[in-house]
Amino acid sequence: MRSDPVSMEMWYIAVADGCHLLRRSLSDPAFGEYLGGPAYFERERWRHNQVALDAEFLAQVDEMNRSHPGIEGRIYTLACDFDMLHYLLSEGRRRGEYDWADSGTRSIRGGMSLPDHLRGGQGHPIRYTPPAEAGEIAAWLEGLTSEDLRSAYSPAEMERQCVYKYWADRADEHAWGKIIGYFDGLRSFYAEVALHGEGVLVVVT
Repeated sequence: MRSDPVSMEMWYIAVADGCHLLRRSLSDPAFGEYLGGPAYFERERWRHNQVALDAEFLAQVDEMNRSHPGIEGRIYTLACDFDMLHYLLSEGRRRGEYDWADSGTRSIRGGMSLPDHLRGGQGHPIRYTPPAEAGEIAAWLEGLTSEDLRSAYSPAEMERQCVYKYWADRADEHAWGKIIGYFDGLRSFYAEVALHGEGVLVVVT
């Protein structure tokens, strides 16, 4: 059985195009460190004020939320199951490759690199999908069905390809239903983001 000392989780966070929060994070490593903490963006987040930058970052999140009502609810996670969905959505992933031009890869892993100092909780680079690209992904996902994913579903091959946290002997209908639930949730998330013209931070914690 494969195991990890700490599990990875994939998060998707809507951010307003051109917001000060993102601009400052790109240029200020100390401030940008907080970009890798999804809890700072959640409605019921844990507010702690150990250092001044905590309060500064939270103030910028609050300003973005005031200027873009509802954006605080546009946060989604695929938890530890992100790679299962990546495999089903991306032909490149099924070949064991990472093609960043591939729609499936961009939908799961994000559209573009950010400066190297912007990293998630386990040191994974944070990626960003600009609004126009998020809209393209939303349209692409809307054109897919559960049957499209089912046609790519191969438990034995997924295990052979070392899909994260996936074991073929657990591939029952409950497991399949969970994957489809995540697919529906991701599709709905991108549809909402596209509707409001927002970008997406992709963070691994």
